[in-house]
Amino acid sequence: MCFLAALLLLGGCKNDSPSSYAHGKLTLEVTNSLAIPNHRVRIEIEGDQLSITRQDSSGESVESEDQLTEEGLAEVWKSVDSIDWRTVQKDRVLGLDGTTYLVKFGDKEYEVWTPESDTEERGLSNLLKLKSLLWTMAGITSGEQGAGDRR
Repeated sequence: MCFLAALLLLGGCKNDSPSSYAHGKLTLEVTNSLAIPNHRVRIEIEGDQLSITRQDSSGESVESEDQLTEEGLAEVWKSVDSIDWRTVQKDRVLGLDGTTYLVKFGDKEYEVWTPESDTEERGLSNLLKLKSLLWTMAGITSGEQGAGDRR
């Protein structure tokens, strides 16, 4: 009986979903080739720490940090879990100008070009929801021109 309980517990540890990395690091970097302010925005979450780096097109950066609540952290990882990462991985749309999203967590890394274009058809709606959630947590308003904002 104890052996069966231990086996069940060990089986539960082999979870490959993004939330299994919830105590690790999540990075979202969004770069817009045509944006002047917020040319590149990098948001990192490690533990409950939220780090934001905003870079303009001249290369000048502004960095800030904040602490997430347990509820905020859970919301982030729930949003990450809602994304169909197989669809993201298969997305092969490319272009010259536009927005590049780079998402990293655990040993996973995904790069997507301009998910704002044909979002539904490409199956990228939840990726944009994650970006919107992180922008809100970072204090970046939708009215600010920059990386990842619709024009």
